[in-house]
Amino acid sequence: MRAHEMKTLTTLSIATVALLTTSCASTSQDHEDYQSRLPDSCFDNVEDALEEFSGELYDQVRYDTDNEGNGDPGDHSIGLMNCYVIFFPDDLREAEGPVLRHARFSYDLITEDLRLGAPEKAASERYQRKLDAVPPGVTAVPTSGVGDESHSWYQEQPASGAHAVSRRHNLTLEVIVSGNDRNADGTEAPMPGTEAEQMARMLAAAVISSL
Repeated sequence: MRAHEMKTLTTLSIATVALLTTSCASTSQDHEDYQSRLPDSCFDNVEDALEEFSGELYDQVRYDTDNEGNGDPGDHSIGLMNCYVIFFPDDLREAEGPVLRHARFSYDLITEDLRLGAPEKAASERYQRKLDAVPPGVTAVPTSGVGDESHSWYQEQPASGAHAVSRRHNLTLEVIVSGNDRNADGTEAPMPGTEAEQMARMLAAAVISSL
């Protein structure tokens, strides 16, 4: 074989290896955020965020996989999981200020096993449907730095409260926050909408960053 032919083949071989390496690296990068399963618990690795959310309300009730002996609050076989936590004061009768804080978490995971097409595309479509369902007159505000897509808003229509919806690759998360504050005269009113929305965004960011 001539020298220049051998040089050409060697060059082609190096180029082929480089192309395959680049392709594999690209594929790995594309699937870096792919979620193959739901967390074992809705509250995995977000206890610090829940402590910030609860403030001085120490008593709590949780509905989660860890507390259910006869099944899950969501159906893991189809990628759904729901849970909630309620915080309230030790002595509800004497309390003033925050007397209730409620946070609900809804996970929606689309995997290749569900055969719904490309998981990320299907998750993005479900995410968009949540935005399309925002009540008229309510504005969903984009939130930067939380997953691939994230919005939050406050609505008085059911489910009332602050909503934060985020998508990370093939997983969509919705957090709904609500609560009551008690005035000095004993009357109660919903927690401020701006505070509720801030807390919803904070909890959603904590979950997404823990995945």
